[in-house]
Amino acid sequence: IKKSATIQSAKTALMERFELTDVQAQAIVDMRLGQLTGLEREKLESELKDLLAKISDWEDILANESRVFDIIKTDLLVIKEKYGDARRTEISVGEIGIEDEDLIPEAQSVFTLTEAGYIKRMATSEYSAQHRGGKGIKGMTTKAEDIVKEMFVASSHDLLLVFTTKGRVYKIKGYEVPECSRISKGSNIVNILPIESDEKVTSIIPVKGFEDDSCLLMATTKGVIKKTAIKEYANIRKTGVMAIILDEGDRLVDVRQSTENDTVLLATHNGKAIRFDEKDARAMGRVTRGVRGIMLAEDDYVISMEIVHPEDTFLTITENGYGKRTNPAEYKVQSRGGKGISNYALSKKTGLVAAAKMVKDEDDILLMTNTGVIMRTSVHEINVLGRSTQGVIVTRLAEGVHVIGISRVDTSLENTEQDEQQEPEQE
Repeated sequence: IKKSATIQSAKTALMERFELTDVQAQAIVDMRLGQLTGLEREKLESELKDLLAKISDWEDILANESRVFDIIKTDLLVIKEKYGDARRTEISVGEIGIEDEDLIPEAQSVFTLTEAGYIKRMATSEYSAQHRGGKGIKGMTTKAEDIVKEMFVASSHDLLLVFTTKGRVYKIKGYEVPECSRISKGSNIVNILPIESDEKVTSIIPVKGFEDDSCLLMATTKGVIKKTAIKEYANIRKTGVMAIILDEGDRLVDVRQSTENDTVLLATHNGKAIRFDEKDARAMGRVTRGVRGIMLAEDDYVISMEIVHPEDTFLTITENGYGKRTNPAEYKVQSRGGKGISNYALSKKTGLVAAAKMVKDEDDILLMTNTGVIMRTSVHEINVLGRSTQGVIVTRLAEGVHVIGISRVDTSLENTEQDEQQEPEQE
């Protein structure tokens, strides 16, 4: 080492003379001069002896299973002594309370039903808002003899009470209705509910539950109304139950959820309306007929029943696409069973009344025609006018096309920003 010019040449000389490896030679050149004394040599030999003893012991452990378990036991006892405390969780045997419904996301949906019984649900964002007077977009594909007859907006987790022309009621969850595209015709409701061949669905009402003290208020085309506690419908069989006893030739036209403090507004096809206290109709059981709500002319019939909210307006749409909103205060509260007052100044241009509904200023509405076209427009674009007025053009219709119904969309439950961006394209 002393005669070598560099560390590398010293390593090479050591490796050649003593047949050392590169690692061994490197260890020697890295040592200080003092480590080459006899004392340091004894220290290294002692370290070697200890290492050999440990290696022998470790090899014995690996070869002896009982020693392995003894060591594991000792280590666990040490851990227990150092970290052991009372269990903070409870371990028990039980069922996990998860149902199919818990795995289905809740979303606002548009439900539609056709005259032939085809039903489907879609996201409310499928329909973009358009200005008053727009021509609408295609709402669904129907057969030549089929028309859209009902539409409403509800949550996919709501319970749907399905009322039929025979006065029977069935129930189904919103998510059980097949979700389809906007132009799809959907699935026939007879494949979802055991509806008989000689009855048709006339009204579908979404409800959240049966725990409150509210009632279901029903109205028929002949002006009969009936009030029944909603609890009466909590245990509906799969085959359905009777909801109301109907007179010959009568059918159910509308159902609403109500309380004792509500007032009710009935509107007719010939432009009449009557408002009365909900308390005027006493609560009855399911299998009953009901009482008179309005006295009708021979050629008239009820087209709508609404619960009055003073802060809202009463929207009326005619068959030829005319419409107006009216302040509910203009409909004085009368006794149930009267002839009512004028609701619309009808003419050949406007046609007869097609639908009527209570709406909020921030709502949108969906108008349905007999050809399956659906138009969405903002309520605030429709003028607020008196009862006996003609109204304004809400939608322009082609020859032979007429409005058959409307549905209210609560815009607070959906994001309309994307709809507004798509508006010019839809128009």
